[in-house]
Amino acid sequence: WAGWDGGAMSAVVSGDHVKFAGDQAAKLFTNDDAVHEFTGYTSGFWFFDAKQYIPSSTQGAGNNTYFILMNNYNVGGAKGWSAQIQFDQENNLVTDAEAGAASAQLPLVYDTWMDIRVEIDLDANRRSTFYGGTFVGAADWYDPGNANHLQSIAAVDLWADVGGNPVYYDDMSLSVPEPTALVLLGLGGLMVALLRRKA
Repeated sequence: WAGWDGGAMSAVVSGDHVKFAGDQAAKLFTNDDAVHEFTGYTSGFWFFDAKQYIPSSTQGAGNNTYFILMNNYNVGGAKGWSAQIQFDQENNLVTDAEAGAASAQLPLVYDTWMDIRVEIDLDANRRSTFYGGTFVGAADWYDPGNANHLQSIAAVDLWADVGGNPVYYDDMSLSVPEPTALVLLGLGGLMVALLRRKA
């Protein structure tokens, strides 16, 4: 993990606070921006999963946190955004910023661990976002007409502007769906592999 664009990371990754599983979780405060980069993910169907915990103490004007996935991330250079799920603690809503007006507006759930999932089809150039198992929005993964965009999974970015109150992330993974999930998705024949990255 590193700070945005090569800067220092002020988010805390430790076991000294609320966590979902294991011994560590990420804790983000105002303007914290934690980035983890990936390489070699340029084709296929992928699930990106995470657990998120937002305390009810973070409710208030101007408070937000974003879960972001990027198709291009170069420190000091070109960047491309693919998914930005906004958690609006002022209006208590979850939306898919990249889906725009087509995004659902789901109620934000406080004081419990919630599932975030982004289903990514790099070959078809589509992705869908889910919160607590409920669909939020869908959009293209990247814009072929944008020179800064690539057909790849480049980074996850956790960003918080929550007025000094914490937001937590844990149990993150980038994985190929299990064979049973592939049958349901109509995508049989994909090789099974799993990459787990935890905060």
